[in-house]
Amino acid sequence: MSRRSSEQWARRVDGQAGVEVDVLLPTCNRPAELAVTLAGLAAQAEPAFAVVISDQSTGSPVWEHPAAAAMVRVLQAQGRSLTLLRHLPCRGLAEHRQFLLDHSTAEKCLFLDDDVWLEPGALERFGGAGILPSGAVHLESPTTVTERQVEAYDVVLGEEQAG
Repeated sequence: MSRRSSEQWARRVDGQAGVEVDVLLPTCNRPAELAVTLAGLAAQAEPAFAVVISDQSTGSPVWEHPAAAAMVRVLQAQGRSLTLLRHLPCRGLAEHRQFLLDHSTAEKCLFLDDDVWLEPGALERFGGAGILPSGAVHLESPTTVTERQVEAYDVVLGEEQAG
């Protein structure tokens, strides 16, 4: 489902129908940064996307902080599907991302750090570039997904390394 305008916020929504991309957000002890990231997602109109947040904070989940909670409510009012998960103990960012990937259900997904603000229209401009079916490409460390496991290519700056 595309973003709904505020005039439609009170109407019922059919959950995951039509979700093209899962935006996967690992976070830990950064509620203000997460709120800004969610604000950027709230500004996206297309493609239809869902958000999966996994929190490894030591105290309360970051989405309970007033700023982050407000943006969670805005995304829900827009008709976005949000999944809020706790994932403890911390075992590193790679394991945290794999946990998120395991909870992804869309054909495509995008890993987004909890301190990144996307300008309006950024997801639409990404199109298929940088987002692979069930995985993501990171410019500094190209990755692909095989059987929902993240594996790095032997690529440096676009050239294959001698084997």
